[in-house]
Amino acid sequence: SEALSSIVNGSRVLVVGCGTGRNVQNSVTAGATKVVGIELSSKRLREASKALSTNSVEFARADGEELPFRSDEFDVVICHSVLHHLPNWRTDGLEEICRVLTAGG
Repeated sequence: SEALSSIVNGSRVLVVGCGTGRNVQNSVTAGATKVVGIELSSKRLREASKALSTNSVEFARADGEELPFRSDEFDVVICHSVLHHLPNWRTDGLEEICRVLTAGG
């Protein structure tokens, strides 16, 4: 969509709880330069990686409360319908998202 494109175009995007990759695909289509999707479910990660094999997309099995990325690594974090699945989302989850976002992300 046009709204997503205005947010992610030219950006490095992290999709927390990417499931089978819908928000990863939407970010690629909207012009993100790099998209990383993380998910706890190995089955969903396999499905997503089969459907979306491009040089600008990576997938990893990871916990949204312990993100395996450097600080300030992403311009945008998408976390759609996921926070309520994180036991400590108000603290650990949001702190990790803020940590990996660039200033102004």
